[in-house]
Amino acid sequence: MDSANHAAFDAEARKAAGIPSGDMGSDFAGRVAVITGAASGIGFGLARKAAALGMRVVLADVEDTALDRATALLKKQGHDVAAVTTDVSSESSVKHLAEQADDAWGIPPWLVVNNAGVGVPSRFLDSSPEDTRWTIEVNMFGVLNGMYAFLPGLVSRDAGHLVNTASMAGLLVAPGGSVYAATKHAIIALTEVVYRELAEHGSKVGISCLCPGLVNSNLSTSVRNRPAHYGGPATGLAVPGEELGAPYRRALPTVITPDQVADQVFEAIRQRRFWILTHQAVYAERIRRRTEQIASQVNPNHESVDHIAAAFL
Repeated sequence: MDSANHAAFDAEARKAAGIPSGDMGSDFAGRVAVITGAASGIGFGLARKAAALGMRVVLADVEDTALDRATALLKKQGHDVAAVTTDVSSESSVKHLAEQADDAWGIPPWLVVNNAGVGVPSRFLDSSPEDTRWTIEVNMFGVLNGMYAFLPGLVSRDAGHLVNTASMAGLLVAPGGSVYAATKHAIIALTEVVYRELAEHGSKVGISCLCPGLVNSNLSTSVRNRPAHYGGPATGLAVPGEELGAPYRRALPTVITPDQVADQVFEAIRQRRFWILTHQAVYAERIRRRTEQIASQVNPNHESVDHIAAAFL
């Protein structure tokens, strides 16, 4: 469907649903959002916010039980949502997600959030090749698969918004997070390049890169979902989910909730803003120091380390 036909189709669909017309960048009601990693944490916060704004939301996650629970909760609250079990590391699984999203309400997605991710905190020499490959497949290829599946449609319709979840670890690093940080640096680079490429062609598709600091989520226990061919789920996790709050509070008194992240994300989408740093005030000076050290060819030191992550990794 070309952009002109899609605009007419979208206007008719919105009219039929009783949705008032408005600016595409700020009017979310009635539009379709697809969010990966949506069963918990930041992903669920985004799904809940999108639903509250009147969006029709497709929640995607690899955890069936958690996904069913999250979807049931939003449906109970009267929201229009659908669930699709998705392994973002699988190209075919993400293609299936795109097909299901198109079919769910007969309206193609307007917002796509590639949010699913995993982390295995470990010093590099203590890490395993299996965990490294798993982290890269989920974090990096998960974003790539999502972009290949959804971005061409957004571009052809010349409408919508793409958000890729990176991390503050994509801008600052600390010992104990080598592979995770590498994937998040890659996501930031990929997202920025595509932003520039679309801008060159005058595309109306918005792109944002989300770089969260510390958020109350299940990221530290993501090895619960590690597939069998990479060693299977871990038991006896070093930082159980129920104890995650204590080290986080010691490291940063202003740990934020997924709902607070979601508020920032949707405000950035309204503004068509690329960078979304959830803890800008906390990290800005460290980011400047790191950039200055790079430009001056000064060796990395304590002034440019991710001091928050370093406190508990």
